[in-house]
Order: sequence, then C-alpha cells, then structure tokens
Amino acid sequence: MADETPAQAPGGTGEEKVSVNWVILQRLEDLHARVDQADTALGARLDKLEQALTDLRHEVATLRNWSLGLLLLAILGLLAKLLIPGA
Repeated sequence: MADETPAQAPGGTGEEKVSVNWVILQRLEDLHARVDQADTALGARLDKLEQALTDLRHEVATLRNWSLGLLLLAILGLLAKLLIPGA
C-alpha cells in the first residue's frame, strides 16, 4: 500500500494499480494549475489597483492645480485692493 494506490491510469482498465508517483504527479499538476489561476487573478487585481492609483494621482494633481489657482486669485484680489485705492 505504501508503493501503490488503486486508481485508473490513462488508458488502463481500472483494475491496474497506479504508482504513488503518478498520483503525486497528477496532484502536482493540479496544484500548478491552481497556482497559475491564482497568479492570473492576482495580476488582474494588481492591474485594477494600479489603475485606481493612477486615477487618484491624477485627481490629486487636478485638485492641487485648482487650489493653487484659487490661492493665486485670492492673492491677486488682495494686491488689487492694496494697489487700487478705490477697489
């Protein structure tokens, strides 16, 4: 029992005994396929995360530009009040 496990080998009759090595190989191939699927899923999630980060950086840059523009407008308004006595 330590050397062989009953199972059906490819092309076998079902009564043949398959070595433990073949069973382990099949399980390793299944595990490899699962790891590949997980890797693909993780890659897709990372792509989404990178896109969200890029969008966030763009929004922060836009907000910074608007903030600087409004600050400049306020400074120009104060300068106009100081330089133009009637304003």
